[in-house]
Amino acid sequence: MILKAVDEAAGTVVSFSCWGFRGFEAAETPRLDLEQPRENDMPKPIFKDEMDANQEEKGREEEGEEEKGDNVRRLEAMTDADMKKWMETLVPPGTKCIFVCSLSVAPKFRARGIGSALLRWGTDTADRFGVFIWVHSSESAWTTYAKHDFEIVGT
Repeated sequence: MILKAVDEAAGTVVSFSCWGFRGFEAAETPRLDLEQPRENDMPKPIFKDEMDANQEEKGREEEGEEEKGDNVRRLEAMTDADMKKWMETLVPPGTKCIFVCSLSVAPKFRARGIGSALLRWGTDTADRFGVFIWVHSSESAWTTYAKHDFEIVGT
């Protein structure tokens, strides 16, 4: 599940959080009661001519970035393997849990409680379901999670 915080005045996303649910049946997964999307929230259609132009531009960009792409894929594979290792270590088979996949706040909007509000949604949801919650955090983000009573169990 992905939650986002939007600056209504500018119409831009200023923060998002991504949540994983392990051991839950699809029907058990928390749902948000949200209003119907407003017209300006709907994605704008992309027409075929625009898609073709975007693909051509993307092809030109990718030609010089193969090595960079390989590095990104290697980093992604290492991160996925580490996340899997911690999942196996922390979550016995058949155990329900919620985990933070990602949480990010645009620099201009930090220190306003936005990330804390998104994180609180997850901790409140875990409390409501009576399950534990964990995060695979970066070195620079662990202090944010510590403010919400997360503890380091391994590095």
